[in-house]
Amino acid sequence: MPEETSTTTKKPINWKLIVIITVIAAIALGALAYVVVALDIFGTKTNETAATNTTTPEQSNPPKEGWSRHTSRNLGISVDYPKEFKVEELPTSVSDVDFYWLISILQPDTVHPEIRIESDFIYPDVKKAYERVSKYKINVPKENKGTIDSPGFTETRLPDVTVDGLTAIKLKSDSPDIGISGVTVYLKRGNNYFSFGLSTETKSLKSNAKIFDEILSSIKFIGTSIGEKLTSQWKSYSDETIGVSFKYPYTAKIEGSSNTKTFNFNSNPALGLGSQWILSVSKKPTDWKTSKDIESYYFKNNFVNPMEIFVEGSQGLEILEQNNLDPTNSQTIKILAVLLKDGQAYTFQLTRAGGGDVLDLYPFFKTILWTVKFLD
Repeated sequence: MPEETSTTTKKPINWKLIVIITVIAAIALGALAYVVVALDIFGTKTNETAATNTTTPEQSNPPKEGWSRHTSRNLGISVDYPKEFKVEELPTSVSDVDFYWLISILQPDTVHPEIRIESDFIYPDVKKAYERVSKYKINVPKENKGTIDSPGFTETRLPDVTVDGLTAIKLKSDSPDIGISGVTVYLKRGNNYFSFGLSTETKSLKSNAKIFDEILSSIKFIGTSIGEKLTSQWKSYSDETIGVSFKYPYTAKIEGSSNTKTFNFNSNPALGLGSQWILSVSKKPTDWKTSKDIESYYFKNNFVNPMEIFVEGSQGLEILEQNNLDPTNSQTIKILAVLLKDGQAYTFQLTRAGGGDVLDLYPFFKTILWTVKFLD
């Protein structure tokens, strides 16, 4: 018999099914890849993000050759300067609280030229100066007769300039009696006012003004002023009887009568063991009309170094007691400010027993003044 042959019938390939499976697999793989990237499952984006968030002014736009950059988180700016100059932020601190009142850019071993950057958080008169010079006409000189301790000078407003995209007022000053000239630029940024000033010998004004303009063009604002950041954590005090409110940084024992209050900071180890810091605030009616009246009175009573100040629409004088001029003295050192407003004299006085350098008091005191508000 013929041998039977076994045969297997092959099924045709289902190409349609294969295509469908392939498409589904591609979609699934694509979706998985998207999830991995979007959710950063393997952490591949961490370093990239960190690098983006930590970009500094030095990385994004480095200073030109031969120049360095100073970045101040305290004043909220960065500034370029020639490498041969030195830069300081002064003073550095009072105990555990940092106070920065200015940036000084100075040639080593010289007094001039000096470039100073200041903000109204420590110098309320920066705002007042801005408001004063904004009323000047361009290229019209204005004479200033000066005070007892300050020579007369002439100011001339120059055409406005731009600092980091902000319009700024530029002012030239000359003091012929002492051979010193300067250029100051004032601007407003948000609620803060800044001044950028050059002080130099008149004979070197042209060359140093060129350096000043280059420094000015490099300035970038990088954050809020330390004045806002620092005092935002301070304690607030308001007194309807005296008619003022202000802030202070440490716990204090508050005592006094209706028109005088004292803040005793003696219990604060942060101010130094054995230190006796006392702030007194008072108000009384006065016939004084201007800061000149204040100066005449205190000049006769062993107070010196008067500095005109402007706080919240008032005008006044900040002065030191005579013995403050000797940092080795062991007596009580004292700094005070008298503010005139609506026929009243408001006096803020800070004292510390045991003597020492008045710079220990100065930034502490000035920052308190920066927060003063009059209660109408």
